[in-house]
Amino acid sequence: MSNERPGSSGAILALLTQHRFATCGLTLPLAVLSFSFSAMLPGHGSRLLRFRRSCNVVTPEGQSYEAESGILSGSAAVYQCAACSAGAKVGYLGATKATNTVTFSNIHVDRAGTYRMQVDYLTEGPRALVFTVNGGPSTTLNLGGGSFNLPASTTVSVVLQKGLNTITFGNPPTYAADLDRIVISGDGNAVAASGIDDV
Repeated sequence: MSNERPGSSGAILALLTQHRFATCGLTLPLAVLSFSFSAMLPGHGSRLLRFRRSCNVVTPEGQSYEAESGILSGSAAVYQCAACSAGAKVGYLGATKATNTVTFSNIHVDRAGTYRMQVDYLTEGPRALVFTVNGGPSTTLNLGGGSFNLPASTTVSVVLQKGLNTITFGNPPTYAADLDRIVISGDGNAVAASGIDDV
């Protein structure tokens, strides 16, 4: 009698449902993923399987501005990031009052008003990003995340003037979250968000 037995994708799923699989900034139970696997194994044998995350970042509606294309100051620097929208991010933001920032100087809208700004960031644990628009008062985004390699996202409202605008990100008190990109969307009639700290 043969000691070999077919592998079971159902058994594998049942064994691994306690783990979670992170992809494109989302965390999903492994059991919701669809795949199949079969193999002949000796009695009481095992086989190691390696799961590799593979995904494409969905481009949202609106105009995207990559952090690595912004104006960097101080120790702010560009780093490779496979899961980021263009394969790179900006890190070492913050921890000083005047430098270690990234500035987007080419934000253009056709009319003055309130727009939605999606901020794609990376952090492990709580960190903040502080931004200013056109040199105005600073706004603090208190953020959280589980990895410096997988972007997360938050959306806030910003008031922009007609034509070109400048948005600068940093965090004077301490190091900020890393920044992947921002996306500006809307027609100028967005509702102002609440729960954001303005200084």
